[in-house]
Amino acid sequence: MQNYLLKIPVILLLGAVFMYACDEGGEENPDFTTIEYTLTSQEAGKSADIVYTSLWGMEVILEDEPLPWSTSIKVVFKFGDALSFTAESGDQGEMTARIIVDEEVVATETAVHQIQLDYINGLK
Repeated sequence: MQNYLLKIPVILLLGAVFMYACDEGGEENPDFTTIEYTLTSQEAGKSADIVYTSLWGMEVILEDEPLPWSTSIKVVFKFGDALSFTAESGDQGEMTARIIVDEEVVATETAVHQIQLDYINGLK
């Protein structure tokens, strides 16, 4: 009986968290941030190996991706959270990488073989 009584507050708490997380009125939750990674090249047929930070700081590793390339994710992006993007290509020709947070370019670099971008939310 005691275990049953303890489960009720837990269920109510989880329900409250779920209700709080749900958005009323069908609008996007303002706590979510759109992160976009892009990699472009002026050279036709260029490809690159790409590593970038995804949800909860997990790394996504892609091999031999054709350029231009881009992806976007929606995450809760708090002060101090970090993003990382790396691209490497054996091909000649410049590549340009960008990290875009809510439509604002926060990091960009152009290089020939390897690019490393890092951004920490709240630091410029």
